Amino acid sequence: MTETVDRRQVRKHRAGRLPGRQDWSSWPHYQAAKAGFRGYWYPVCFSSQVGEKPRQVTLLGERLFVIRDKGKVFGMKDRCPHRGVPLSYGNKQFPGTVSCVYHGWTFDLETGDLKAAITDGPKSPICGKVTQPTYDAKYLHRTALWRLFKPMPVWNTTRIVKRGRWIYRVQQEQFWDADFPGLGRWTGLAWYKLKPPKETKNIGNTSTHREVNPTIAAQEFPGFASVSMPGVLRIVYPTFIHYEFYVPVDEGNHLYVGVLADFKKGWKTLPFYAKYLGAVRWLFHGQFSGQDKWMVEVTDAPPEKLYRPDDSLLQWRKLAEDVTEERLDRLREQGFEPADATAE
Repeated sequence: MTETVDRRQVRKHRAGRLPGRQDWSSWPHYQAAKAGFRGYWYPVCFSSQVGEKPRQVTLLGERLFVIRDKGKVFGMKDRCPHRGVPLSYGNKQFPGTVSCVYHGWTFDLETGDLKAAITDGPKSPICGKVTQPTYDAKYLHRTALWRLFKPMPVWNTTRIVKRGRWIYRVQQEQFWDADFPGLGRWTGLAWYKLKPPKETKNIGNTSTHREVNPTIAAQEFPGFASVSMPGVLRIVYPTFIHYEFYVPVDEGNHLYVGVLADFKKGWKTLPFYAKYLGAVRWLFHGQFSGQDKWMVEVTDAPPEKLYRPDDSLLQWRKLAEDVTEERLDRLREQGFEPADATAE
């Protein structure tokens, strides 16, 4: 039996040679300009859309903002170097500047120089050490209804105290207004706010006239704010304690659990329930905590540039890094066998 094979079916395929340029290797600058060319003018919005508040724009793959001051338009990189929060969420606390909504880092619109860190006082050593790129063209909770009628310090001095499994932020001094060199006066006082306390206390973050609950007073908390592992925040008020638990779901998400602990029994708890359901739930666990959530979501760090008030943040990170042999030995003495983090 003879088998006939079509020679066209077994002919070796030869790679084709397509005419013309197959890549941009001979045009490197053209190839590198996928997001545009730098050093040129681009229209980003109408002039009528630029006002006294920052307006965010994206250009050449970068987030910027434009703002008008005394008729002139300025542009600046839309990322605060402190913790990466967009500066376009801020506003002008002083003429010719923009202040970050998170901690009040204040930049000169013309030069980009850091002129003030409001939450660190008029003599903050970070000033003069940071410059924000410019282009031709708690500060956060001041607006929370939970604190609308309460005095808010402009800045304060604190120290960190460790007791047991908790680290505490202890308030030493509170300053209710301040003069920032070259900028002007900034105040946390207003006619509609309560008068600030004469003494600095550590039950409630701005002190209070209310009598401290005996159960809370007996704990002798060094500071009103404290944190512990694996991720618990505790805020002590005169009549209740607020807890926040951060429960990891996966690497990109966590479950926030807020708990208020009251120390009354029986029918005496009814006023607390009424206060919580009528106000605290919406003003504190709603808007106030919602502002914190907002900042966490928009924070873009690292990189970051820390300053004096960030000492509590650094101490928390050190607490999280406490995996020394000494700590492991303490756990074994308590009957716990630490898991091997490298095990599969």
